[in-house]
Amino acid sequence: IDTMSRRITGDISERVCIPQCGLAPGAVNIIAHHLASQLDSVDTMEIRVGALPKYPTNMMKYHFTWSPEGVINEYSNRCEAIVNGERLWLMPLEGYETLSLNGKDFEAFNTSGGVGTLVDTWMSRVQNLNYKSLRYMGHHHLMKFLLNDLDMAYKRKEIGDLLKHSMPPYTIPDVVHILIKVSGQKDNQSRMEIYQKSIESHNGLSAIQLTTASSVCSWIYNLVTQKVKGSGFIKQEDLDYNLFIPNE
Repeated sequence: IDTMSRRITGDISERVCIPQCGLAPGAVNIIAHHLASQLDSVDTMEIRVGALPKYPTNMMKYHFTWSPEGVINEYSNRCEAIVNGERLWLMPLEGYETLSLNGKDFEAFNTSGGVGTLVDTWMSRVQNLNYKSLRYMGHHHLMKFLLNDLDMAYKRKEIGDLLKHSMPPYTIPDVVHILIKVSGQKDNQSRMEIYQKSIESHNGLSAIQLTTASSVCSWIYNLVTQKVKGSGFIKQEDLDYNLFIPNE
């Protein structure tokens, strides 16, 4: 990374701004945009992501595999979405649903930030677009009690201290689940494109480290090799999937 960074210092770094280079937003934007682009028209884009401990040891069934402050923010801030063709701000922890992945049951609910710039990109071209976090069953009930019923969403330092005490940092083994569904029309027929992958810790790196690095490493490599060129603000979904996915 240091070597590549030195090579892009100067002209490229002065005229290109590419924020949100992570997992969500980041890699999921690239994947979701690619799936949607395969269709003639798009009705719904659903993005579900969970960064989870592989072996949870508490009632929350959760540990902080990434920034505790980031988790609290996504549980407390409003969530941008497209609903019936309109841009809306949804409440966090709402939109509860259950689903199964790899034979295991999970729950999902609205959280903020993960959709990135996709609402701007697909506004007027999709009827429904939303992002939800995946958790083990039972987590949502306890978090909603703490943040909503006890009104702790407005006391972020206090709830942060409490959660960091009860859900300490957790490195490996962890797992990241990604499920993206895009439905619409292709050749006058209904069609659904699906991307599902579960990434586990590997070679001393946690799953969240591996997936968070995927977008930024792809961008750096493609900028250095000049497979991607541009100026000004560039969105994650501007990176072609076929340039993103081969990156080590």
